[in-house]
Parts: sequence; C-alpha cells; structure tokens
Amino acid sequence: MGKKIHYHKSVFQGAAIFIMFFIWSHCYGQPGSVRDRGESYLGCRTSNTTSFGDIWLSFGGVGHVWDKHPSLLDSVSKDQLKWYSNARFFPEFRVHAGLFSFGMITIESRPVSWSLEPGWVSGELKLTMPQNDHLRFVGIGYSLRYAHHFWDGPPTIGGYRGFTPEGYITEGGRIENRLLLELDFLAHKGRLPIRFITNLGLRVPTDRELWSSSQLLLDVGVVYNAHAYDLFFQYSLEAFRNFLEPKVFTMNDSQKHSKRWLVYFTENMSYLSLGGNVRFPKGSMFSISIPMLLSVNQQSSISIHHQELLDRKSGAFPDEEKRGIRDPFDPWFVKWKIVTTVTVPIRFKSSNSELIRSHLLYQNRNKPNRINFDEFIRELNK
Repeated sequence: MGKKIHYHKSVFQGAAIFIMFFIWSHCYGQPGSVRDRGESYLGCRTSNTTSFGDIWLSFGGVGHVWDKHPSLLDSVSKDQLKWYSNARFFPEFRVHAGLFSFGMITIESRPVSWSLEPGWVSGELKLTMPQNDHLRFVGIGYSLRYAHHFWDGPPTIGGYRGFTPEGYITEGGRIENRLLLELDFLAHKGRLPIRFITNLGLRVPTDRELWSSSQLLLDVGVVYNAHAYDLFFQYSLEAFRNFLEPKVFTMNDSQKHSKRWLVYFTENMSYLSLGGNVRFPKGSMFSISIPMLLSVNQQSSISIHHQELLDRKSGAFPDEEKRGIRDPFDPWFVKWKIVTTVTVPIRFKSSNSELIRSHLLYQNRNKPNRINFDEFIRELNK
C-alpha cells in the first residue's frame, strides 16, 4: 500500500509540473520561423536531419528521484515513516550539425555524474532519405551511435554489476543502431499538426563477454506541433532477450562467491514520458519532460526478508526456487525524472521544409484573422 501511495504521489507531482509548463508556454511562447529540421523529442529521434551547415547547441540536465518509499525498507521503523527522496541532478551538453543534405552528426556528454566523476560521452551519425528538404508524410532514417561510459557504478542495484538506477550500464563502449520511422500528418493534412514517431534499435556492448546482455530499444512518440510550442508523449523500453523466459545473470562478488539472479520481461526498464517545448523568435527553445517508471517487479525483491525466504526455500517464489535462484532482484530504477534543456542556434539558414511547416502552423492558430492595413501596404511596396 505504501508503494502504491508513493507512486501515485510521484505521478501527481509530475503532472502538476507538466500543467504549469503548459500554462507558461501559452503565456510566454512566441511565434518564430527558426526551426531545427533534425530536432528530437527526448529519446524519440525524427527521421529528418539538421539542414546542411546548421549548428545547434543544447545544455541542460537530468534530475532523478530513485529511492524507495521508507515503508519498503527493512531499516526504517513505522514511527519514522515520511515521504523523502534521494534526488540527483546531472548536467548534460549536446551539439549537433548538418553534414550534408541528408545527414547530421551529434556529440553529447555528461561531464559530471555519480560521485562527481565523469559520466559518458557519445557521438552519433543520423542519415535520412534524400528528400530531407521537403515535408514528407512518410519519413525513414537510420542512426548509428557510439557511447563510452566511465563507470559501472556506484550505485548499483543489489550490488549487481551493470544494474544502476539509470538502467543497465557497464564501463566501456556500446554501439546503438536505430531504424527511424515517422508519419508527419501536417504534410498530408495541412491542418493536422501531429507526428507519430517510432525508433527500433539494438544496443551491443563492445566488450565481447557482455554480448549476451545486448538490449532491444524501442521508443514510440506522439507529437503535437503548435507555432510557439510542442507537446509530446513517449513510451520507451530497453529490453533484454527475455520475452518468453527470464534472463539469467551471474557474477562473482568480492569473496568470489557466485551470484545468480533473474530479470523478467516486466522488470526491463520502461518509461512513459510527458514533455513539451517552448519556442522563441530567434530560434531558442526551452524543453522539459517528465519520464515516469512503468517497470513492474516479478517474484522476489531486494530485501532482507525476501533473501531469507529464498534461503529457506519457503515456496514464496516458486519460479525462482525452481530455477535454483538464491539472489533476489527487482527493478529499482529511477522512479521519475525531470529533464530540462535549452537549445540555441549557433549557425542557421532557413530550410524550405521548416519554413513551410512554420507557415502552416501559423495558419492553424485559433486566432481571429485581423488585417493591419499599414503592414499590408508596406509589404506591397516591398
């Protein structure tokens, strides 16, 4: 019951932040025609690429709330129960540029992470169809990303290598391939500014011993574009190959004792995210998104009580006991996040496609048509 109340409170807090952002975007968002052709929406990559020669800089950070509610911890007595969070905030930077008419490159970094140590750095190449300078109803793209992480932990979930509050992360490199599919209904129906985006990929560690821990990546997003702001919903999943059977992990601890645990499909890291952008006249953009954890535990969880039940073979967790499991596991990932980003153009030249998009979105505004005759005459004179 305590876990459910705590989760509902987290969802309410996230929704409240999102509603405040929506009101603020209506008050302060202003029309502008400077748009990045290759922009992404949180983890959802569009099929388009940044226009040739354009350079954009983004900086912001990720805030975490990942602790369990005290009622679920063995070391906390009932008279000490109160809501609290273990919050973290990590800065991140990104720069991306259009290489040619159908390609772009992105460099990202988290310079400071857990224990005030360097986090990760990555480079990504994204390619799209040659008709990148046109609004397309159906868009297809491909991205290849290499990321290097400087740590396995701490912290780790249960002391198990690779399992951190942010997902399965191991020290060293990993390669991510993604197929990008997009339906842009504004190109098909000029009054329907909706995008449907799907990214399907595979993440493979460069360490050959970890190839069996490769993950399937899925991001599905729905985006509503307005002239001065955007709203989007996204579902993301990072799954091991455990669709039909749980995946078995093994490792040796400091005493050289072998640990062995299971990860079920519902324990894969998955999030539902709400987010939005506010655009300003010269191209600057403020983004905020709130991912909320959907992962669900199966069988035992990481606690002293469940460890004792497994040791006694009590029958409380029949599937794990049948497989000879003596080490509990549960998806103790970040319960919810706040991701904020400010993006500014360093070098920009308007593309035909985004000029058309801006014009169509301007026409779709729910505002009465007003004629400024002085402005009209000035335009005629030009």
